[in-house]
Amino acid sequence: MIPNEYELMLGNYVIDELTGEWMEVTELAVNRIVATVINRDKFPLPDGWKMAPIPLTQEVIKRFPFSKSNDLYRYAMFSFFAEDDFFIFYDGSIRTRLDYVHQLQNLFYTITGKRLKLI
Repeated sequence: MIPNEYELMLGNYVIDELTGEWMEVTELAVNRIVATVINRDKFPLPDGWKMAPIPLTQEVIKRFPFSKSNDLYRYAMFSFFAEDDFFIFYDGSIRTRLDYVHQLQNLFYTITGKRLKLI
């Protein structure tokens, strides 16, 4: 699944399926998404690279500034929890499944007004 310009925000992280390199979305337009390779030593990417969402896993969450207590992850008045093999945000009225990093980033921004960045 390739994320489209309606799912992404500036600053979202995506991955190149070919190399596994993380990229940051730097420009959004209808039918056009521009992303910059985070590790500039890996630029330019080889021909055939393809943008994809980054699956949200326990290993991936370690790249962000969340603290963990049991199955609860917390940072800046925002929390979500692990449930079996996926993640859930629940604040008493909203329950949302989080499958990808960009979904976590977008919800974090909606709730806190701040961008979620790598540590």
